[in-house]
Amino acid sequence: MSDGSRRSALRREPERANSSQVKGTVVSGATSLIQLCVLALILTPVTRVAMSIMLFSAGRDGVFVLITSVVLAVLVAGLIGVI
Repeated sequence: MSDGSRRSALRREPERANSSQVKGTVVSGATSLIQLCVLALILTPVTRVAMSIMLFSAGRDGVFVLITSVVLAVLVAGLIGVI
């Protein structure tokens, strides 16, 4: 091997996976994780309010059941896009 061919062999970059394939996999995984976390953040207050309704109804607190039901209705309406 001559000196020039050795230098050109050293300059060649190793074969790599298609960059769009790698980026697509990383972005897809990150997007899914972000969507899952956002869903968990959205469902936390809704679940808390729904559990409060059950606890208030078990304690026979009609006024609090009514108030909490209105709060749940507003939360759900906001999530659906009615409000």
